[in-house]
Amino acid sequence: MSFQKIEDVLIRNIDDILKLMNFDRFILQFAIEGIEDLQKSLKETHNIENPALLAENALQMLKQIQTNDSLRPKYQVIFNQCIVLLVSVFSSSIADLFREGICLLATKGDSKKLKNEELKISVSDLIEYDSGINERLGYLIADKNDLSFQDMKSISRAFKDYFDFNIEKNENVNTIILVQAGRHVIVHDSARINERFIRQVSGAKPRKIKSDLNEGEINFDSNEVKVAAESMHAYFMQVRKQVEDRLEVSNQ
Repeated sequence: MSFQKIEDVLIRNIDDILKLMNFDRFILQFAIEGIEDLQKSLKETHNIENPALLAENALQMLKQIQTNDSLRPKYQVIFNQCIVLLVSVFSSSIADLFREGICLLATKGDSKKLKNEELKISVSDLIEYDSGINERLGYLIADKNDLSFQDMKSISRAFKDYFDFNIEKNENVNTIILVQAGRHVIVHDSARINERFIRQVSGAKPRKIKSDLNEGEINFDSNEVKVAAESMHAYFMQVRKQVEDRLEVSNQ
């Protein structure tokens, strides 16, 4: 998979996640339009004017909910789950970027660390890979060294070790660190801000969201989810460019 295809997948996944945040509004608008069509049909086609037989009360209630955005507070759990999904697709895309980069790096043959890497591989795996072992090299390297793409330190270390460049620790990185820590407590501790979370994010400043944290639960709003997504995409593009510069390739 080319670098551009990997980025395209990331963009599509992010777009789908952001759409999920507004699913309640989509359903509400769909319901309102459906009831409006029903109301029109009852009046114009069936000549019904009796308010008791019409859907006016239900229609006005739904429009009031829409105007006041009354479903948003009950939708909080979805925003947090969007953070969980974002971290997952981000980690997957960064891992794909690394693995594809390793395959290209092996082709160039100018990485001393990669050329000196020793891999243990079974005969059955060799048969499975056949002539495509180079395409699987990134997976073999990542698996052999138990490389993790779940946190920013591990990601930075993996690219430093194999591509010999440092990734700038900026606001985007700090924002992603906060989001990754948030994902962990959402999944494992009912979104409770605990001591481990505080330690993880203590050095992640400045960042674009949640500069100040209070005790209790961590809850992300829709704007914070969007900012997190933007930081992840920006980080991906930054690392992609550094990999391409290292390989001296363009438009991969």
